[in-house]
Amino acid sequence: MKLIKPSEISSKIMTMIDESDKKVILISPYCKISKWYKLQKKIQSLIDRKIELEVYIRKGEENSKSEIENMGITPMEIPDLHCKLYLNEKYGIVSSMNLLLSSDINSLEIGYITETGEEYNDLVKYYERYINKYKNTNAENNNKKHTQKDIKVRKSNKDWRSRLYDQLNKIVGITEIYQNNDILHIKTKRNNYESFISNNNKNYLRIMGILSFDEYNRIRNRTKQIEDKIDLSIEVNPGDERHYSTIWGQSRKSLKSYNMNDLYSGEQEYVVKNIYRFIKEVEEIKGNYY
Repeated sequence: MKLIKPSEISSKIMTMIDESDKKVILISPYCKISKWYKLQKKIQSLIDRKIELEVYIRKGEENSKSEIENMGITPMEIPDLHCKLYLNEKYGIVSSMNLLLSSDINSLEIGYITETGEEYNDLVKYYERYINKYKNTNAENNNKKHTQKDIKVRKSNKDWRSRLYDQLNKIVGITEIYQNNDILHIKTKRNNYESFISNNNKNYLRIMGILSFDEYNRIRNRTKQIEDKIDLSIEVNPGDERHYSTIWGQSRKSLKSYNMNDLYSGEQEYVVKNIYRFIKEVEEIKGNYY
Protein backbone atom coordinates (compact mmCIF):
# COMPACT_ATOMS: atom_id res chain seq x y z
CA MET A 1 0.00 0.00 0.00
CA LYS A 2 1.08 3.58 -0.64
CA LEU A 3 0.97 6.26 2.02
CA ILE A 4 -1.29 9.22 1.24
CA LYS A 5 -0.14 12.65 2.39
CA PRO A 6 -2.51 14.12 5.01
CA SER A 7 -3.54 17.02 2.77
CA GLU A 8 -4.42 14.63 -0.08
CA ILE A 9 -6.64 12.07 1.68
CA SER A 10 -10.00 13.69 0.94
CA SER A 11 -9.03 14.36 -2.70
CA LYS A 12 -8.02 10.71 -3.11
CA ILE A 13 -11.42 9.62 -1.78
CA MET A 14 -13.18 11.95 -4.22
CA THR A 15 -11.01 10.70 -7.09
CA MET A 16 -11.94 7.14 -6.10
CA ILE A 17 -15.61 8.16 -6.37
CA ASP A 18 -15.00 9.78 -9.77
CA GLU A 19 -13.21 6.71 -11.11
CA SER A 20 -15.92 4.25 -10.11
CA ASP A 21 -17.93 2.55 -12.86
CA LYS A 22 -19.95 -0.01 -10.91
CA LYS A 23 -19.93 0.39 -7.15
CA VAL A 24 -18.73 2.59 -4.29
CA ILE A 25 -18.60 1.65 -0.60
CA LEU A 26 -18.15 4.41 1.99
CA ILE A 27 -17.55 3.24 5.57
CA SER A 28 -17.30 6.12 8.04
CA PRO A 29 -18.64 5.99 11.61
CA TYR A 30 -19.26 9.73 11.64
CA CYS A 31 -20.42 11.92 8.76
CA LYS A 32 -20.97 15.64 8.43
CA ILE A 33 -21.13 16.76 4.82
CA SER A 34 -23.95 19.31 4.76
CA LYS A 35 -21.48 22.12 3.99
CA TRP A 36 -18.89 19.96 2.26
CA TYR A 37 -20.22 20.90 -1.14
CA LYS A 38 -17.48 19.30 -3.20
CA LEU A 39 -18.03 15.89 -1.59
CA GLN A 40 -21.79 16.32 -1.92
CA LYS A 41 -21.34 16.90 -5.64
CA LYS A 42 -19.22 13.76 -5.99
CA ILE A 43 -21.81 11.64 -4.17
CA GLN A 44 -24.61 13.15 -6.23
CA SER A 45 -22.67 12.19 -9.36
CA LEU A 46 -22.87 8.54 -8.25
CA ILE A 47 -26.64 8.83 -7.95
CA ASP A 48 -26.90 10.53 -11.34
CA ARG A 49 -24.70 7.87 -12.96
CA LYS A 50 -26.71 5.04 -11.37
CA ILE A 51 -23.61 3.72 -9.60
CA GLU A 52 -24.40 1.31 -6.76
CA LEU A 53 -23.62 3.04 -3.48
CA GLU A 54 -23.38 1.67 0.05
CA VAL A 55 -22.81 3.96 3.03
CA TYR A 56 -22.12 2.53 6.48
CA ILE A 57 -22.16 4.57 9.70
CA ARG A 58 -22.00 3.87 13.43
CA LYS A 59 -25.33 2.77 14.89
CA GLY A 60 -26.98 5.39 17.07
CA GLU A 61 -25.28 8.37 15.44
CA GLU A 62 -28.47 10.21 14.50
CA ASN A 63 -26.68 13.34 13.27
CA SER A 64 -24.60 11.27 10.85
CA LYS A 65 -27.70 9.39 9.75
CA SER A 66 -29.53 12.64 9.01
CA GLU A 67 -26.57 13.99 7.04
CA ILE A 68 -26.64 10.98 4.71
CA GLU A 69 -30.43 10.77 4.48
CA ASN A 70 -30.52 14.42 3.40
CA MET A 71 -28.68 13.26 0.26
CA GLY A 72 -31.53 10.84 -0.45
CA ILE A 73 -29.43 7.85 0.70
CA THR A 74 -30.34 5.36 3.40
CA PRO A 75 -27.19 4.56 5.42
CA MET A 76 -26.58 1.15 6.97
CA GLU A 77 -25.82 1.17 10.67
CA ILE A 78 -23.20 -0.98 12.39
CA PRO A 79 -22.86 -1.23 16.18
CA ASP A 80 -19.51 0.03 17.52
CA LEU A 81 -18.18 0.83 14.03
CA HIS A 82 -14.81 2.56 14.18
CA CYS A 83 -13.02 1.68 10.91
CA LYS A 84 -12.87 4.06 7.95
CA LEU A 85 -12.70 2.34 4.59
CA TYR A 86 -13.50 3.60 1.09
CA LEU A 87 -13.76 1.26 -1.91
CA ASN A 88 -14.75 1.16 -5.54
CA GLU A 89 -14.54 -1.90 -7.81
CA LYS A 90 -10.87 -1.19 -8.60
CA TYR A 91 -9.02 -0.06 -5.47
CA GLY A 92 -9.49 0.96 -1.86
CA ILE A 93 -8.41 3.52 0.71
CA VAL A 94 -7.89 2.86 4.42
CA SER A 95 -7.73 6.00 6.54
CA SER A 96 -8.15 7.46 9.98
CA MET A 97 -10.38 10.16 8.46
CA ASN A 98 -14.15 10.18 8.88
CA LEU A 99 -16.33 11.90 6.28
CA LEU A 100 -16.28 15.11 8.29
CA LEU A 101 -15.51 18.48 6.75
CA SER A 102 -13.82 19.45 10.02
CA SER A 103 -11.46 16.47 9.67
CA ASP A 104 -10.51 17.55 6.17
CA ILE A 105 -9.84 21.11 7.33
CA ASN A 106 -8.40 20.72 10.82
CA SER A 107 -7.28 17.17 11.63
CA LEU A 108 -3.96 15.45 11.06
CA GLU A 109 -4.99 12.18 9.40
CA ILE A 110 -3.27 9.19 7.84
CA GLY A 111 -4.31 7.08 4.88
CA TYR A 112 -3.14 4.30 2.60
CA ILE A 113 -4.25 3.41 -0.92
CA THR A 114 -4.00 -0.07 -2.43
CA GLU A 115 -1.47 -0.64 -5.20
CA THR A 116 -1.95 -4.33 -6.00
CA GLY A 117 -4.84 -6.68 -6.60
CA GLU A 118 -3.82 -8.70 -3.54
CA GLU A 119 -4.03 -5.63 -1.29
CA TYR A 120 -7.41 -4.69 -2.74
CA ASN A 121 -8.72 -8.24 -2.30
CA ASP A 122 -7.67 -8.22 1.35
CA LEU A 123 -9.85 -5.14 1.93
CA VAL A 124 -12.74 -6.74 0.03
CA LYS A 125 -12.44 -9.86 2.21
CA TYR A 126 -12.51 -7.67 5.33
CA TYR A 127 -15.60 -5.89 4.01
CA GLU A 128 -17.36 -9.15 3.16
CA ARG A 129 -16.61 -10.75 6.55
CA TYR A 130 -17.20 -7.84 8.92
CA ILE A 131 -19.27 -5.21 7.11
CA ASN A 132 -21.42 -6.73 4.38
CA LYS A 133 -23.41 -8.89 6.82
CA TYR A 134 -25.08 -5.71 8.09
CA LYS A 135 -26.34 -4.88 4.60
CA ASN A 136 -29.01 -7.58 4.66
CA THR A 137 -30.01 -6.75 8.24
CA ASN A 138 -30.49 -3.09 7.43
CA ALA A 139 -32.27 -3.90 4.16
CA GLU A 140 -34.73 -6.17 5.97
CA ASN A 141 -35.47 -3.46 8.52
CA ASN A 142 -35.92 -0.83 5.81
CA ASN A 143 -38.20 -3.14 3.81
CA LYS A 144 -40.33 -3.65 6.90
CA LYS A 145 -40.57 0.09 7.40
CA HIS A 146 -41.48 0.65 3.75
CA THR A 147 -44.00 -2.18 3.80
CA GLN A 148 -45.61 -0.80 6.95
CA LYS A 149 -45.72 2.69 5.46
CA ASP A 150 -47.10 1.32 2.19
CA ILE A 151 -49.88 -0.49 4.05
CA LYS A 152 -50.64 2.65 6.01
CA VAL A 153 -50.82 4.67 2.80
CA ARG A 154 -53.19 2.19 1.21
CA LYS A 155 -55.52 1.98 4.17
CA SER A 156 -55.71 5.66 5.05
CA ASN A 157 -58.52 7.26 3.10
CA LYS A 158 -57.38 10.69 4.29
CA ASP A 159 -53.88 10.41 2.83
CA TRP A 160 -53.51 11.81 -0.71
CA ARG A 161 -50.92 9.09 -1.41
CA SER A 162 -53.63 6.51 -0.79
CA ARG A 163 -55.76 8.02 -3.55
CA LEU A 164 -52.74 8.12 -5.88
CA TYR A 165 -51.96 4.47 -5.12
CA ASP A 166 -55.53 3.40 -5.84
CA GLN A 167 -55.74 5.35 -9.09
CA LEU A 168 -52.39 4.08 -10.40
CA ASN A 169 -53.14 0.53 -9.43
CA LYS A 170 -56.06 0.53 -11.87
CA ILE A 171 -53.77 1.06 -14.86
CA VAL A 172 -50.31 -0.22 -13.82
CA GLY A 173 -48.98 -2.74 -11.34
CA ILE A 174 -47.66 -0.80 -8.37
CA THR A 175 -45.00 -2.71 -6.46
CA GLU A 176 -44.06 0.05 -4.02
CA ILE A 177 -44.87 3.63 -3.12
CA TYR A 178 -43.06 5.36 -0.29
CA GLN A 179 -41.63 8.71 0.67
CA ASN A 180 -37.98 9.29 1.58
CA ASN A 181 -37.53 12.80 2.94
CA ASP A 182 -39.14 15.06 0.31
CA ILE A 183 -39.02 12.58 -2.59
CA LEU A 184 -41.99 10.37 -3.40
CA HIS A 185 -40.80 7.09 -4.93
CA ILE A 186 -43.17 5.06 -7.09
CA LYS A 187 -42.20 1.69 -8.50
CA THR A 188 -44.29 -0.01 -11.14
CA LYS A 189 -43.62 -3.49 -12.45
CA ARG A 190 -41.35 -2.13 -15.16
CA ASN A 191 -40.28 1.38 -14.21
CA ASN A 192 -39.29 3.77 -11.41
CA TYR A 193 -40.55 7.30 -10.83
CA GLU A 194 -39.63 10.10 -8.46
CA SER A 195 -41.64 13.20 -7.62
CA PHE A 196 -40.79 16.19 -5.47
CA ILE A 197 -41.36 19.94 -5.18
CA SER A 198 -38.47 22.05 -6.43
CA ASN A 199 -37.81 25.32 -4.66
CA ASN A 200 -36.28 27.82 -7.04
CA ASN A 201 -37.82 31.22 -6.36
CA LYS A 202 -41.19 29.49 -6.74
CA ASN A 203 -42.39 25.99 -5.87
CA TYR A 204 -43.09 23.59 -8.74
CA LEU A 205 -44.12 19.96 -8.82
CA ARG A 206 -41.45 17.87 -10.58
CA ILE A 207 -41.81 14.27 -11.76
CA MET A 208 -39.17 12.03 -13.37
CA GLY A 209 -39.39 8.69 -15.15
CA ILE A 210 -36.80 6.51 -16.85
CA LEU A 211 -36.75 5.88 -20.61
CA SER A 212 -34.77 3.50 -22.74
CA PHE A 213 -32.71 5.06 -25.52
CA ASP A 214 -35.21 3.80 -28.12
CA GLU A 215 -38.11 5.31 -26.18
CA TYR A 216 -36.26 8.60 -25.96
CA ASN A 217 -35.75 8.65 -29.74
CA ARG A 218 -39.39 7.77 -30.28
CA ILE A 219 -40.81 10.66 -28.26
CA ARG A 220 -38.17 13.39 -28.23
CA ASN A 221 -40.08 15.31 -30.93
CA ARG A 222 -43.51 14.53 -29.48
CA THR A 223 -43.36 16.33 -26.15
CA LYS A 224 -45.93 18.88 -27.32
CA GLN A 225 -48.45 16.08 -27.89
CA ILE A 226 -47.93 14.87 -24.34
CA GLU A 227 -48.20 18.39 -22.94
CA ASP A 228 -51.57 18.80 -24.68
CA LYS A 229 -52.92 15.90 -22.59
CA ILE A 230 -51.66 16.95 -19.15
CA ASP A 231 -51.08 20.12 -17.16
CA LEU A 232 -47.30 19.74 -17.16
CA SER A 233 -44.36 21.02 -19.16
CA ILE A 234 -42.41 18.06 -20.55
CA GLU A 235 -38.73 17.66 -21.28
CA VAL A 236 -36.72 14.59 -22.26
CA ASN A 237 -32.99 14.12 -21.69
CA PRO A 238 -30.82 11.62 -23.60
CA GLY A 239 -28.75 9.11 -21.70
CA ASP A 240 -25.26 7.82 -22.36
CA GLU A 241 -23.18 4.80 -21.39
CA ARG A 242 -23.49 5.79 -17.72
CA HIS A 243 -26.89 7.48 -17.49
CA TYR A 244 -30.43 6.47 -18.34
CA SER A 245 -32.52 8.64 -20.62
CA THR A 246 -35.20 10.45 -18.62
CA ILE A 247 -38.51 12.21 -19.09
CA TRP A 248 -39.44 15.08 -16.77
CA GLY A 249 -42.71 16.82 -16.05
CA GLN A 250 -43.08 20.15 -14.27
CA SER A 251 -46.26 21.86 -13.16
CA ARG A 252 -47.11 24.94 -15.18
CA LYS A 253 -48.35 26.76 -12.12
CA SER A 254 -46.43 27.34 -8.90
CA LEU A 255 -47.59 25.84 -5.62
CA LYS A 256 -47.98 27.17 -2.12
CA SER A 257 -46.73 23.83 -0.77
CA TYR A 258 -43.01 23.80 -0.09
CA ASN A 259 -42.49 20.03 0.05
CA MET A 260 -44.27 16.70 -0.34
CA ASN A 261 -44.36 16.11 3.41
CA ASP A 262 -46.77 18.94 4.01
CA LEU A 263 -49.01 19.55 1.01
CA TYR A 264 -51.72 22.16 1.37
CA SER A 265 -55.09 20.41 1.35
CA GLY A 266 -56.20 22.52 -1.61
CA GLU A 267 -53.22 21.31 -3.67
CA GLN A 268 -53.30 17.60 -2.86
CA GLU A 269 -55.74 16.72 -5.63
CA TYR A 270 -53.70 18.75 -8.14
CA VAL A 271 -50.56 16.78 -7.21
CA VAL A 272 -52.38 13.43 -7.37
CA LYS A 273 -53.93 14.24 -10.74
CA ASN A 274 -50.67 15.32 -12.37
CA ILE A 275 -48.53 12.48 -11.04
CA TYR A 276 -51.22 10.03 -12.18
CA ARG A 277 -51.46 11.55 -15.68
CA PHE A 278 -47.70 11.73 -16.09
CA ILE A 279 -47.17 8.08 -15.14
CA LYS A 280 -50.12 7.00 -17.28
CA GLU A 281 -48.60 8.69 -20.33
CA VAL A 282 -45.10 7.32 -19.72
CA GLU A 283 -46.36 3.79 -19.13
CA GLU A 284 -48.33 4.00 -22.35
CA ILE A 285 -45.22 5.18 -24.20
CA LYS A 286 -43.28 2.25 -22.73
CA GLY A 287 -45.99 -0.20 -23.71
CA ASN A 288 -46.75 -1.01 -20.07
CA TYR A 289 -50.34 0.14 -20.15
CA TYR A 290 -52.83 -2.42 -18.81
